[in-house]
Amino acid sequence: MARRTVWKPRIPRQLIALLNLINHYPILRAAVKSFSERFNQFKMYSDNFGFLYNIGELQKITNDDLMKSCLDLQNYLSDGELCDIVASELYEELLVFRHTMKEDSTPIEALKHSVFKTIPGAFTFFLT
Repeated sequence: MARRTVWKPRIPRQLIALLNLINHYPILRAAVKSFSERFNQFKMYSDNFGFLYNIGELQKITNDDLMKSCLDLQNYLSDGELCDIVASELYEELLVFRHTMKEDSTPIEALKHSVFKTIPGAFTFFLT
């Protein structure tokens, strides 16, 4: 009597990887959605606060562009008649601030130069 062999299909590794991917698709979909939301938030922050991200770039911005950015930021942070900042005051402070720092200053260096020079010894433990 002849022995009957059972056929066992050989599944390629790529197919197994694809099946695992499909099996975990809801997790991937959630991850992609989360990343998308996060990048949209970063874009929103960049659109509204971008002129403050790179502190050294303040010296290159024209006065008109700086004022427009301050007004845009005021509008973004306003709720009806309530407003967290006043664009004209921020503009004046940034005009003075940008002349007191170097073009290649980092935010920490700018903070050290502006705040800690005016109040010697205060808060220096934050930067050590």
